[in-house]
Amino acid sequence: MSLDPESIRNGLATRWIGSKVYWLESTGSTNDVAWKLAEGGLPSGTVVGTDHQETGRGSRGRTWVAPPRTSLLVSILVRAELPTERLPGLTSVASIGVAEGLREATGADVQILWPNDLVIGRRKTGGLLVESRSPSPDGATFVIGCGINVHQQPSDWPPELSDRATSLDAETGQRQARPVILRCLLEALERRLDLFVAGELVPLQEALDRHARLVGRRAAFELEATTVEGTVTRIDVLGTVTLRDDDGRIHELPPERILSKRELDADGHC
Repeated sequence: MSLDPESIRNGLATRWIGSKVYWLESTGSTNDVAWKLAEGGLPSGTVVGTDHQETGRGSRGRTWVAPPRTSLLVSILVRAELPTERLPGLTSVASIGVAEGLREATGADVQILWPNDLVIGRRKTGGLLVESRSPSPDGATFVIGCGINVHQQPSDWPPELSDRATSLDAETGQRQARPVILRCLLEALERRLDLFVAGELVPLQEALDRHARLVGRRAAFELEATTVEGTVTRIDVLGTVTLRDDDGRIHELPPERILSKRELDADGHC
């Protein structure tokens, strides 16, 4: 069943996210549509969604492909004044909000695979792409794009993804309602963004500590000239990853240095 603005706003308990909602049967990229609306002066909190995204973008230039009406594919326009040093934390904070919204709506144990993947166990059920434009006199403008697998079943995945992808339906054993999930997602996202803009980082860090998949686990981080492996001891809400390697040395890895990451098992395998 297709979604529509009325079904999304009905019961939506937010102050500013969802002030405007646009739902498209099909589009190239919801982020691209959101940017066009931003250029036209649409307010912060405008939501753009689609039942089918033809050229959705993932992180590092990857594409996001989903059969029609199986996923939540939405972008949220955000205008905010943020100090430059806090900008790297926006992806983590958005991931916290989305993960908490999915947990509240479905009961699934959704975790954050830093910085922008949403996983249940070691299988991906969603991801975020946060894009920004240069600050203006009114503050910076961001678009938070979310892709969440909802209705797909194991047989829907191609062989190369069968052990790496999952959906909310598959994990809960129940047919989930996309409007309910989206409302919970938007409400939780607004709560977390409000704290971030207000500079209240402690509760955000506590939430990330609860939901971060890699903390306490072995992982490998690819940097420009090397790869660092070890046990992740902390992920800062502003993006720095702290890791203890097998020789006991502590590495602090700023987000701008990390090209990719992967979780390892006890033997060091992916």
